[in-house]
Amino acid sequence: GMALDRTTGKTKWESGTAAAGYASPVPFQLGGRSCVALFVAKALVGLNTADGKELWRFPWETKYDVNAADPVGVPGDRMFISSGYDRGCALLKVGLDQVNKVWENKEIASHFSGIKVWKGCLYGVSGNTGGGNLKCLDIETGTEKWSKPYGFGSFTMADGRQVEYEVGFVS
Repeated sequence: GMALDRTTGKTKWESGTAAAGYASPVPFQLGGRSCVALFVAKALVGLNTADGKELWRFPWETKYDVNAADPVGVPGDRMFISSGYDRGCALLKVGLDQVNKVWENKEIASHFSGIKVWKGCLYGVSGNTGGGNLKCLDIETGTEKWSKPYGFGSFTMADGRQVEYEVGFVS
């Protein structure tokens, strides 16, 4: 990762030389500090946005070094991660100098779709470009609450209802 000065474009800091992941950096606050979660090819790292210093690192390897789904903040200083190619998902407890796994399973293996958090549940598309399922997991345990065939695509939520977007189609 790297931070640029928005007015000059000059590099403020660079966090290292690890091969990049595909997911977007996700900002979050922790202990009054501004941080960012950043997927690299073989791990999720937490960085201090002030200086780019690594706060913690959680190993997360996938086939082809693809970590494409964005990490998602979960209430209680936690973060949910998921990757496709049969890797699966995990809920992490993050701190300023450490990260610990709460649970891990293969219930959601999200190729690139974003995960939504709502009313104690995680919602996401599990599967690669050949098709998959829209799933709901209990945040605390990672247990699947329901699953429905979905195909390939993404979704969002509005007013407590899911809005589905499949490739080329809106329903």
